[in-house]
Amino acid sequence: MSNKRKVVVSEYVYSGRPQMSIQEKGIATFEAYGIGGITTSDAGLEIYSTAIVEWPDGTVQSVVLDLIRFIE
Repeated sequence: MSNKRKVVVSEYVYSGRPQMSIQEKGIATFEAYGIGGITTSDAGLEIYSTAIVEWPDGTVQSVVLDLIRFIE
């Protein structure tokens, strides 16, 4: 029996600048915490925490922590 936890994963939905909303994308299995980074012209490298999740079809995605919610 697996002891991995389920999470609800959300995503940002852009509906025109500057409007943005968050909507639920689906339920996935939480695998681990990770880190992500992006390079910006103003600040250099920005580092942020992520959750690595596995979708029911077997694909793996790194998601910003603000966009997951544990449900179990």
